[in-house]
Amino acid sequence: MLKKYITIAKNKTQAEFVKRANVLAYIGGNLLDLFIQVVIWSAIFSAADVVQGYTKSEMMTYVIIGWIFMYLSTNYGYENVIKVDIYDGRLSNFLIKPVSYLVYITSHSIGRLLFAFSIIIVQAVFFLYFFRADLLYALSPAGLAIFILMFFLAYFIKFFLAVIFGFFSFWLSDINGAYYTLNVLNRFLSGAFFPIAFLPAIVAKLSYFFPFAYTYFLPMQFYLGKLTLGQGMQILAAQIVWILVLFAVIKAVWALGLRKFEGTGI
Repeated sequence: MLKKYITIAKNKTQAEFVKRANVLAYIGGNLLDLFIQVVIWSAIFSAADVVQGYTKSEMMTYVIIGWIFMYLSTNYGYENVIKVDIYDGRLSNFLIKPVSYLVYITSHSIGRLLFAFSIIIVQAVFFLYFFRADLLYALSPAGLAIFILMFFLAYFIKFFLAVIFGFFSFWLSDINGAYYTLNVLNRFLSGAFFPIAFLPAIVAKLSYFFPFAYTYFLPMQFYLGKLTLGQGMQILAAQIVWILVLFAVIKAVWALGLRKFEGTGI
């Protein structure tokens, strides 16, 4: 059974390597995204040594290491993959076969993640070398292990959110607008645009009641040494709780959506 899902992941990885033009487009977009952030923060720190408690080295580390963290943990549009499976009726194939759709789509996403990893790492090596004088590398071996675990858990938080929105296709004719709004909210409340610490205190505190801060800001605070190992473990625990909550929502939405799917004969 496990071998079957490993094959799915492997096939997806191989399929992604065939799409060379699409790969180049993503690389260009990713590099432009990071370049713009580096230019903006470099301009800001040209007039100040410390901004909201961050030195230039801390902010460059937050932006560059955070960029790597963010893109490696991105689900790359799996809400649309699910949407197409539902709209085109391909979901029916999984209802008559001994294959769990959720496990299938997770295996599928891991295959794409492995491909993204190979691409992002090449870009990351370039930026880590080019900006090496501005970056901080302060994690202990234990801290690095916790940070890597944070990455994997952040990936599944984002992926489960995409799955939930994908399952909304059981009821909505188009989910693109709603998911675009979620992505903007995610980047804002996760601290991808700028550290959450820059927000008003009440907004910053409220952001911790959503899963987004646990996919970027808090892991990067830990990386920068602004949080202790104990606090890092608390972040891991919170990420696990969010994964369990989102998984429960997925199961509930799947059960309700499946009734509509079978009832309407899509």
